[in-house]
Amino acid sequence: MSNLGFLSLYHRLNSVDGIRAYRVFFERGSLIYSPDAKTPGDSSIDLSSFDALFFSISFEMDYLNVLKMLEKSNIKALSEKRPYTDPVIVTGGITVTSNPDVLSVISDVVYSGDMEAGLPLMIELLFKYRFRKNPDLIGEIRQVKGVYNSDSAASDESNRVSKNIYSRCTVDKVEEPAHSVIISNQTVFSNRFLIEIARGCKNSCKFCMTRVANFPPRHVESERIIELCEIASNITRNVGFIAPVVTDNPDLLHIVEELNRMNMAVSFSSMRADRFNDEIAETIVKNRQRSVTFAPETGSDSLRRRIGKVVKNERILESVKIALKYGIRNIRYYFMYGLPGESYDDIKEIAELVRKTLDILERNGRLHLSINPFIPKRRTPFQGMKLYLPEYYREMKEYLSIKLSDIAEISSNLTYKFESLKTIYTHHALSVGGADVGYYLAVDLKKKKIREIEKFFMELSAEG
Repeated sequence: MSNLGFLSLYHRLNSVDGIRAYRVFFERGSLIYSPDAKTPGDSSIDLSSFDALFFSISFEMDYLNVLKMLEKSNIKALSEKRPYTDPVIVTGGITVTSNPDVLSVISDVVYSGDMEAGLPLMIELLFKYRFRKNPDLIGEIRQVKGVYNSDSAASDESNRVSKNIYSRCTVDKVEEPAHSVIISNQTVFSNRFLIEIARGCKNSCKFCMTRVANFPPRHVESERIIELCEIASNITRNVGFIAPVVTDNPDLLHIVEELNRMNMAVSFSSMRADRFNDEIAETIVKNRQRSVTFAPETGSDSLRRRIGKVVKNERILESVKIALKYGIRNIRYYFMYGLPGESYDDIKEIAELVRKTLDILERNGRLHLSINPFIPKRRTPFQGMKLYLPEYYREMKEYLSIKLSDIAEISSNLTYKFESLKTIYTHHALSVGGADVGYYLAVDLKKKKIREIEKFFMELSAEG
């Protein structure tokens, strides 16, 4: 409910005369429900009753949930096996933009790029054919720029080769940014109006699909941001700015100042340490935010440089000092391990950066670490990297855990959390795999548990 891509799609569809869009969620592995259901007290939904299904996906592991939702509504997973009486299935989002192959055998339409660029024409074609799926409708929609043209959905699995035409559809200027259209106290960002202030990224990180999927970097004009926030001020006085890097909007401080004049308080997503300064820190505190997030990714300057991130530890620590000077006492770091060319010394450097950070904070602040295994992404320089063997991840995790545990015994101001390793090979396959991965899941998913799927992809990764 806080995903701006999802909310923007819901808003844009419902803004079209003749369309009634429902939000549909998959909860606890079994329940499909919609808060927009017509019958009071009964929010269960049968997806096969809709004319079209749009999936906005920002996390690859949700591909499995898409398949489970289709199965529970008795909709065949493979597009080539579905009758024309079934709904048109459209998939999009940042993960699909980065790698449309996996879902190409499951979707009728796979869309890559900015939603507002291609959605109006797709809707026009759906109306033209009265939302009835047929070869002519699918044929015309697949001519829309940004729609992935795939011939890999052939029934002969041996012919599943990459002969697909990939193109993204983008807008030159973000005139209608994604923003909250429903404000609730039942979400992660309770009673907060979220708004996109920049799209894309100017940085050169080799591991990140944001720069690929959302290229080129663009910012939203300050007047439009202020206008939308003013409308939202009738409901809430809390605003959250969303962007890969919020400081990529050159008018950031001016916008915040104007919103503060309207008695609105602003919160910010993660910051780049090399752009964090006194003015930004002062602005954060003025808006009653007492935490800031940086993403060092690794504790090693040399490894960080090899993965395309140029900020040095010295600058990261300087940013922590600035934050503490202005009363920002909660610092969060994002780290990865399993990076290409990584060594034990690089892992040790993570602990050293943590120790130096705690020396700065002393008893005046807290440091929380989020530590995740690195997963290569399609269309990045690391897309061809094979994952390490399971033993490597377990060893590195244990090695870093011991280092951090030793530090935590001295400082009670450190907390840390490792992401589970349970599905890293599945996550990797969904991130860089082809149509054969989608075919495997569509055919075999309902017969297998996640541990069996993970074992299959682990063995596939070992074979290269």
